This record gives sequence, C-alpha cells and structure tokens, in this order.
Amino acid sequence: MNLIKAKAQTVPQEGAGRPRVARRRFLGGVGAGGLATAATVFGFASPASAHTIPYGCCHLCCPNSGHTLAACESGFHYVWQCSESGGRTCHCCEHKSPCTYGCSSIHYSVGVCTS
Repeated sequence: MNLIKAKAQTVPQEGAGRPRVARRRFLGGVGAGGLATAATVFGFASPASAHTIPYGCCHLCCPNSGHTLAACESGFHYVWQCSESGGRTCHCCEHKSPCTYGCSSIHYSVGVCTS
C-alpha cells in the first residue's frame, strides 16, 4: 500500500487534488465489478458451453422454438446478432433464462438468419 501512495504522489494532480492513477484504478475496479454484476444478473451460458445448440452462427440454449423474434424480444430477454462467412446475418434471442431454467413455453430461444 505504501508503494501505491508513493507512486500516486509522483503523478501530476488534477481537479480536487486527486491523482489520476487513483482515479483510473477506481474506475477500472468499477468496470470489473460491473461485468461481474452483469454476469450474475443474466447468468447465460457462454458460447463455448457444450450445452448450446447451433442455429446459423447463433449458439442457442434451446432448439429454435418457432416463436417470432418480436415475441422473444418482449419481456425479459437477451438479444445479439452475428454474421456468417457467407454473408448471412443472424438475429439471436433468449427469452427469460432458458440456459438456467430449461426450455419451456416461457423459457425459449429464437434464431432468424437472413441473406
């Protein structure tokens, strides 16, 4: 801790007398905490998970349900899009938390790919 204080004293001061290094470290800590919070709140499986089902370039938690993309995007949902090497774009959606709670009429996945 003494090393941090000694190093921070050598950095030019700005604003209310706080060193830039301390502010950067604080903001970096908030950023890491924000990512951890988002991971806790959403709790989706990563694309590398063995439990995902490929649909185009989407890695869905459940087989494509047949619901519309608009229906999936209502209520609590997570959406993303990706592009395949052939030029197709896929819009992907997880409704509620199917990776956590299993696939049902409430928890489902939707993938729509267009050229």
